[in-house]
Amino acid sequence: MAFVIPTIPQMGRPGVAEWVFFGIESASDQWSRLLGMKMASNFEYEDFRALSDMNYATQLSEGSSIEIQTVYSPQNVQVYPINRAIGFEISRQAKKVSLETKVKAPLKQMGVVMAETKNLVVANIFALGHTDPQSSGTITMDDEALFDSDHPIANGTSTASNVGALALSAANLETAVTALRRQVTESGKPKVNAGGMFLVVPPSLWLVARRIVESTQQAQTANNDKNVVGDGIEVVVMDYITASAMQDNWWLVMKNPAKNPLSMITRMPMDTDEDYDKRTLTHFYSAYEEYEVFAKDWRGTYGSSP
Repeated sequence: MAFVIPTIPQMGRPGVAEWVFFGIESASDQWSRLLGMKMASNFEYEDFRALSDMNYATQLSEGSSIEIQTVYSPQNVQVYPINRAIGFEISRQAKKVSLETKVKAPLKQMGVVMAETKNLVVANIFALGHTDPQSSGTITMDDEALFDSDHPIANGTSTASNVGALALSAANLETAVTALRRQVTESGKPKVNAGGMFLVVPPSLWLVARRIVESTQQAQTANNDKNVVGDGIEVVVMDYITASAMQDNWWLVMKNPAKNPLSMITRMPMDTDEDYDKRTLTHFYSAYEEYEVFAKDWRGTYGSSP
């Protein structure tokens, strides 16, 4: 009988990427559900163009000609993904002395930071949404602030608004929901923003928002009418909106991804790297990801800055 040497499988040990992803999984995700579209690109930038809609079909009499309608591109924007990265270095001697605290823990923390950065970037869609893109505000298709009273429509012959100066209350939330539902297309037809909405608030308005949305009866009133404004509205607290000037602001955005214009384009998914400098006996670890967020339309959103 032949002698067989038994093989013992190697113990699986997480590598650099695994420890970084452990950190990402342990971090809070406040961003992903607030985006309507997530896409990938291999190019330096992507050119996004808005298209006008057609007007209603007209009644056609026998022998008459069909009305010719023109589809045009009223706005466009070029979006350049931005590389966001973090790293740390450690001497070879320190790595050998304490692998757990000097390498594994920082790798996991890098993952947490990459996740926190994404939360911050998406939070800034709202925090910077009242600022024009030319002044480092949110990237928009029409080059106006995302939340603005002068969005051009009808090929620039008219304007529309998705912004207010209302403090968060039950009555003002009704006003905002109605304004969002009354938004129009390029040709002036109803946009039909039907369906659920996210009510995005900074930490300072979290409990106010919950009382308004989750009350069975109307909040902040003495009557017992049913709270209908809370139906279909979900409160999302963005802890990364930290500016003191933003603590009274609040926003609405459609839940349905097809109606939510907030978008992210990724050119380089999250990845890790490891290098070693033989001259200095130093290990270097890094994590990086290349993406950008923008609003491909203002419709489907509403912002209030009291």
